Amino acid sequence: MSHLAKHLSRSGWFLALGIVWALTSLTALAAEPSYDGKPLSEWLLNPEGRVGTDEAILHIGTNGIPTLLRLLGATESNRRRVIKSLDYDLLKKAEEGRGVSAQTLRDLGVDGFRLLGTNAVSALNEITGLFYGDETRPQAGAVLTFIGPKGFSVLTNALDREGQTDDVILALSQCQDGDRKTISRLLVHALDNPAATIRGNAAGALADKDPELAVPALIRMLDDRSTYAASFAASSLASYGPAAKSAAPKLLALYTNVLTGSDEMRILDLGGSVLRALRATDQEAAAKAEAFLLSAGPLNGARFSYSVTRLPNGKELIAAGYIHTEVPAVTNRILKSAQLLDAATGKWTKTGEMTMARSGHSAILLPNDKVLIAGGRDAKGRFSTTAELYDIATGQWRATGSMNHIHGNETAVLLPNGKVRMPGGYDGSKMTEDEIYDPATEKWTGVPKK
Repeated sequence: MSHLAKHLSRSGWFLALGIVWALTSLTALAAEPSYDGKPLSEWLLNPEGRVGTDEAILHIGTNGIPTLLRLLGATESNRRRVIKSLDYDLLKKAEEGRGVSAQTLRDLGVDGFRLLGTNAVSALNEITGLFYGDETRPQAGAVLTFIGPKGFSVLTNALDREGQTDDVILALSQCQDGDRKTISRLLVHALDNPAATIRGNAAGALADKDPELAVPALIRMLDDRSTYAASFAASSLASYGPAAKSAAPKLLALYTNVLTGSDEMRILDLGGSVLRALRATDQEAAAKAEAFLLSAGPLNGARFSYSVTRLPNGKELIAAGYIHTEVPAVTNRILKSAQLLDAATGKWTKTGEMTMARSGHSAILLPNDKVLIAGGRDAKGRFSTTAELYDIATGQWRATGSMNHIHGNETAVLLPNGKVRMPGGYDGSKMTEDEIYDPATEKWTGVPKK
């Protein structure tokens, strides 16, 4: 580009800024329009809700654009000046108590422009100018989606600009009006962004958009190397329900792959999102996923209220707990399975099955190389007095003496003498006493209250 061309380009940019500044200045001088004796700002903040508000704003029409631009352009530095220019006394009184934020004012502007829709296209230059302001960009971006193709053109140009992409995505995600295909097309384009967070945010914004464009793109996103992006893709697929049933085979394959991995955070983050998507899109596939969930190990990242006991050989014993399932009915499946984790290699192995299913129990490593499991809830969700022992040498479980009372959610502790103390708790009718377990006799003895 020649020096003259660069100069003209720079001059054109400053001229555009000058036009926006001039129009904004004129806007600040314009009187606030009213309808039925109430100023526009009062209708926007109508304490009686939406009753009459839509009719009033539509009646005011484009005459309200200067006021809406003032609201949309509110920042922390000009907030007081904007409020002072309005005619709604209650708003001014609220400001005296510093109860009105600049964002609240901008949101009011968005509400007004949403009703005007394409009728506000005459304000495109001013709205575009506000879109390039750091504070006003999110709300101005939302307004650009209301005013038709010219507004979308501004967003399209900004979508690949560093520092603006997230704000465009946010604006598109919040857009409940406008051309859904155009909005979906822009968000699908953002799925190719090199930044994983932007890909994820774009995938999340595709929820409840145009299924014809969004669903195939989100299915492809399930292969994304980023757990963040893939999780949002699965969550958005769930928003389409049975309309995204074509994603079920991919979701099921991904679920079984993730669940058999060793990355616990990936199991929790991605596995949970994928399972929810399966439940929403295809009940038959969801039932297969839940069957796999109940039968495959190690399951520790997908189950709750289990115990983890560090053994002398360095391995960890993961015992019992429950898994929440929804197909065919909502229930918590209480488990009796147990696994061993070798912390050095990260590998899992199955060990003996417990004598009964339980969750929320206490687990204590005893000096005799056995693990005591006591209490918790049984397979029917009731508090239990039962206890059992795990033999580290054989990997087998057997029943031991039962407690005299149920102890709710109390946690047992190992005493210096090798015995175990279970704190007293509420059994549903009264407070119970502490109990002591003696490994030598395998019996529990109550501790009288002082």
